[in-house]
Amino acid sequence: IELRMQVAKRSEKTLQSVWRRFRRCSFTAIQQTKNPVFKIPTGAQLEEGDSSLLQEFCKDGGVVVLTGAGLSTESGIPDYRSPDGSYSKGHKPILHQEFVQDERSRKRYWARSIIGYAWFNSAQPNSGHYALTNLARRGFVDNIITQNVDGLHHKSGYGNTIELHGSNRDVECLSCGFVEPRPEFQDRIKASNRSWIDQYLPKRFDSSTIRADGDSHLEDADYSGFHIPVCSRCVQGMMKPTVIFFGGNLKPAVREA
Repeated sequence: IELRMQVAKRSEKTLQSVWRRFRRCSFTAIQQTKNPVFKIPTGAQLEEGDSSLLQEFCKDGGVVVLTGAGLSTESGIPDYRSPDGSYSKGHKPILHQEFVQDERSRKRYWARSIIGYAWFNSAQPNSGHYALTNLARRGFVDNIITQNVDGLHHKSGYGNTIELHGSNRDVECLSCGFVEPRPEFQDRIKASNRSWIDQYLPKRFDSSTIRADGDSHLEDADYSGFHIPVCSRCVQGMMKPTVIFFGGNLKPAVREA
């Protein structure tokens, strides 16, 4: 019971910390709902025997670590499969072909990412990320491979992470390959859609609307008038986050690594 109380307090502190950074976003004077619904799932406690076994396994170095969504939930990033995860709410993540071929789906994704990305970008590494970075610096861990796209390993100071599914940090042009930092593209989105934002973005925010792929649920929004900026280099290409959507292919360099 004491452990659960500690986890609950830590979870609440984490969400409030993310919320404070999230509030600094300039896109809207958004207010928090009284009781955010998103709950950080409680992980299994590491027993003393497990700790000793882990030490023995790592003592000679050469360890490769594979991380997934469970590492980032304590940073306030929702997962798919926990009891309060995206799948439990009926969330269906966007497919690669849907994004590329369907303009309405693409507009919906970018519109809802105004909130979703701001939340993801406000998240900070937790003790797990920093512990792995420290182990890598001390020579116990050789490589970190992650399925996550939140970039929290990168934020924790480990810059050599192999990101299997890409990262939310950048967007890329599907025509010329130009890569633009995601914050700059989000600023272009907001500048192009000020009237739409004023009309459709909620004035009160519930963190349960944030989804595991950086999307966010919006009620009764009309996306027809939403404008997606094109590539700033070739001035015509479609921009896409540098993440692997469901149904997409791994980058050849990542596959080779």
